[in-house]
Formats: sequence, C-alpha cells, structure tokens
Amino acid sequence: MPRRQWSDLTPHTRAIVARETGDIIEAEDLAAGSVTDIATVLTTAHGQIFVKGVDTRTASPRAVRGHCREATLNAVLPADRVPRLYWTIESDGWLLHGYDRVPGRHADLRPGSPDITSVLVALDDLTHALTPAPAEALAFSRRWADRIAPEAVAGDTLIHTDLTPRNLLVHREHTWFVDWTEPCTGAAWIPYAFLIIRLIRSGHTPEAAERAVARAEAWQRASPAALTLFAAAAADLWHGWHRTIGASHHLPLARAADSWSEYRADSG
Repeated sequence: MPRRQWSDLTPHTRAIVARETGDIIEAEDLAAGSVTDIATVLTTAHGQIFVKGVDTRTASPRAVRGHCREATLNAVLPADRVPRLYWTIESDGWLLHGYDRVPGRHADLRPGSPDITSVLVALDDLTHALTPAPAEALAFSRRWADRIAPEAVAGDTLIHTDLTPRNLLVHREHTWFVDWTEPCTGAAWIPYAFLIIRLIRSGHTPEAAERAVARAEAWQRASPAALTLFAAAAADLWHGWHRTIGASHHLPLARAADSWSEYRADSG
C-alpha cells in the first residue's frame, strides 16, 4: 500500500487538484515507489489522471529533487514512450504532479515472455530519441565515480537508470517508461546492461540475457571490457545496499549481477 493515501491530503489540497482535473469521481491509491509518498489514480469526468508526490516536510531532499527533476525533464522526453505531465501543485507541504494515466501492466521479463520484445523495441526507440541528450542531467560517470572508470561509461545519451519491471508498463505491444527521478547522461548501452540484470533476476541465464539484447545497436557498440567492469560494479553496488539498507530486492539483484559478472569473467 502507499505510504500515504488520497484521503490524507487536506481538503484544501484536494480542492486545488480538483480545479485542475474537474470533478473527481473516484480515487484509487496504489503502492508508492521508493521515493514517492503518494500514488493515486483519479477518475474524473474527463478521464483518468495519475497523481504522484512527496510530503516535502518529511521526504528526503533527494526524493524532492527527484520529483522536481522528473517534472522538469518530462517536456523533452518522447511523448509516445513517456506519459505526459499535465500539472504541478504545491500545497500544504505537498509537491504533487499529475500525469496522463496510460494503460498498461508491469512488464513480465521471465523467459518466453513476449513483453521482452516490446521492452527492447521501446528501449531502442528511447535511446535513439535521447541521443544526444536533450537536457542536462548528472553524468553517470559521476554517480558511479567510486565504482568504475569514467571513460568506461561516458556518453551523450539521456538514460533511465532504474528499469525495474515496475517502471515498464506494457499495453498490448507498446511499452511506456515511467519514474524518471534519477536520470543520467552516459553511454547508450547502460540501460541495456541494467536490463540484463533484471532479465537474469527473472530467470534467464546470463548468456540468454545477453543474447536477448544483442541486436540493439547501442549494445553492439559497447566495449566488452566496459561491460565486464559494469557487471562487477553493479554487483558491488547492490551488495552494499543489501548490507546498509536491506530492502527485499537488493540481494536478488546482487546475486543476478554476480551471475552476470562471473559469466563475463569466464567468457574472457
């Protein structure tokens, strides 16, 4: 369940939202993400709106910055792959954003799933549209400065760095990318590398996961040495998070990255 619910907002704040959306017929609270305090689908006379936000009085500065960054970036992201932002509201300590409620379910990345093809086609489209980066963002080489040589991940593509299935919405054969709170600029192959770890966690062998992304132009341009360094660095990252934070998904991701790192080391 979400950390906070629609009913937790003050009547004053809910009324301000209603001025943007029109009459609200129903509010459905959803499970909130790791940096989001509230996630709600509002059904209105004009359609559905997805509202996400943070309580700026209690949220971490990083969470607030991430939501502001996502809203600012939205206008330059491809509209056929990223839901549109309609409005931003600051009221009674809340920072709220209203996005188009796109149809879709979380991607299934297990072996044999047709969603994998849809996700890869969409990622190819996204990579093409965001190279060169249409906006400034933190360089991935800076984010991982203590993990990997800067030249290994340098590039001019705007990249999504959290390709959990929860951030991939699939409707029929179309995939949407949501939650852009932590974008970076870097090598175009980096999202594919993150996706490989998600594929391994979902049951693929490292060999099969690499084969799944092998057709991608960005992947084909990647240095094998850089990929090997990335796999080891990702394993170290998630093992560190497992020790210090201990969220339930950290250890499975660390083990998936371990598996990929070992495969790459054995493959020479």
